[in-house]
Order: sequence, then structure tokens, then C-alpha cells
Amino acid sequence: MRKFLLTGILLLGLAGLAGQAAAAELISAKDAESILNMAKGFGSATLDKDKEGDPKITGRIDGMNYGIYFFGCKSGKDCDSILFATGWTKDVKKISLAEVNKWNQQKRFGHAFIDRDEDAALQMDVHLSPGMAVQNLEAYFQRWQSLMNTFRKEVISPNAPQGNPSSARGNT
Repeated sequence: MRKFLLTGILLLGLAGLAGQAAAAELISAKDAESILNMAKGFGSATLDKDKEGDPKITGRIDGMNYGIYFFGCKSGKDCDSILFATGWTKDVKKISLAEVNKWNQQKRFGHAFIDRDEDAALQMDVHLSPGMAVQNLEAYFQRWQSLMNTFRKEVISPNAPQGNPSSARGNT
């Protein structure tokens, strides 16, 4: 009898923990305003629409411009993922394919490429469907901040002026 009672108490405790986890605040790409508010915690940011009518956030972190593009949208809403993107124009520094390949081989997150204008670009995808804990998306913002700073320091140069974030969207 005592064994059943202890098992019951343990199961109730586990159910309580599961309930707390389920109650964690979630954020999704359907809520561009919440993502904008999070972006503002890292620097200036504004919400607009791209040429397809999907949400687009333009921001600035540590003096660098970047964009957040929303994907998988239906009529400009109900999006399922976001793409962080930034770029540096080739007049700042024309990087080689070897430099891009070296970055991509050494970094797990944030892929670099040379866009159609031969500018250096950096992107990071985040899938947000059906939702993600707010703390996890915050961690992605921190990772993005770190990636931009590291790319600027290691590939571009510590004092390079920033390019246009819209040029970094590429062909995605």
C-alpha cells in the first residue's frame, strides 16, 4: 500500500513539473510585434513589410545593421520561421570564396556567402513553428549578436562600416 502511495505522489509531482514546462511562455513567427520587442532589447529596431507583404524587422546591434525576414507566411501573417541577415559591401572588403568556406567550416551557426553583387553576407535561420520558449529565441538573438561581431572581427575587419541588410537576403 505504501509503495502505491509513494508512486502516486511521485507521478503527481512529475505531472506538476510537466504542467510548469507546458506553461512556459512561447513565441512564434506569427507574432512579429513580440519579436520586434525582443530585437529592441538588443538595440534599435523597426517593423515594416518586405516586397511580398511579409513582416520585416530592420535593426542595429553593436553599430551593425541587420534584418529579420519572415518566411512561410500566408498573406503576410501566420509565418513559421525567421531569417537573420546582414551584409558588408565589397567596397568595404571584397572577401574570397576561401574566406567564406573557412568561416562555414569552422562555425556551426550562421552561414556566410558572397551574394550576387559580390558582397559578403551572413545569415542565420530560426524555425519557430509551432513556437519556441521566449528564452530560447533570446539566446538566438545573443548568438546572432556574437556571430555578427565575430564575422566583422575575423573576416571583415574590426572597424569596417556596415553594409545594407537587405542585400544579405540572397536567393532564399
